[in-house]
Amino acid sequence: MTDLMEKARTALADLPEADQRELVDQLVEAAAVRKLKALFAEGRASLEKGEGQPFDIEAVIKEANEKHARG
Repeated sequence: MTDLMEKARTALADLPEADQRELVDQLVEAAAVRKLKALFAEGRASLEKGEGQPFDIEAVIKEANEKHARG
């Protein structure tokens, strides 16, 4: 992995700064997507085990609106 990272860093350094930023942003976004997928998988597994709890969507919306109104 270290060799791969060194090759990537060298290739990145040869690019214009705008391209470097775009690629780094894409890597950060990809990492966030992987993390979100893992969280969804964890939640799905929890639901499949029967660990989910029903909730009142109207109460959730009301609470969110109240929090938003308070700032």
